[in-house]
Amino acid sequence: MGINIKILDIKAGSSYNETVYDQWIEVRLPTGDPMTLFDDKILLSEETINAEIKADIKPVFNVSEISPDSGCEYGVEIVNTDSGTDHIYRGQIENVQSSESNSSKKTTFELNIGFGTVRFSVGSSRNIGLSVGDEILLPAFRSDLVRLDDN
Repeated sequence: MGINIKILDIKAGSSYNETVYDQWIEVRLPTGDPMTLFDDKILLSEETINAEIKADIKPVFNVSEISPDSGCEYGVEIVNTDSGTDHIYRGQIENVQSSESNSSKKTTFELNIGFGTVRFSVGSSRNIGLSVGDEILLPAFRSDLVRLDDN
């Protein structure tokens, strides 16, 4: 699970009194394409610049924008818009898991994008009709670095 990325740069995000609370990570994907990830847990430090790591990435998206994309070329497309940069993920659903905690239900999907896997979740009250084997297009307005993979 996860994607191999090369860390290119780290830029501070929100801060107060010299304490940084989140950051933006400039990375290079296995395809050679650059991408910016949001890191709200401060998972990486300046010492990781130029390092190659495996990381879990979570697309942040609007559920209503997910669409079928049969026969698509798997990957992630970086699109510059007036409001910033969007990431358009294309791939195949490999795994679907439902979970419940504290009366909150969610369904988590693993999407194979060709050079790795990203995970995204939706509240179980939303039936988006996806199952293992479906090929989809998932437009995201941000991608978050959520975990470093130790494997």
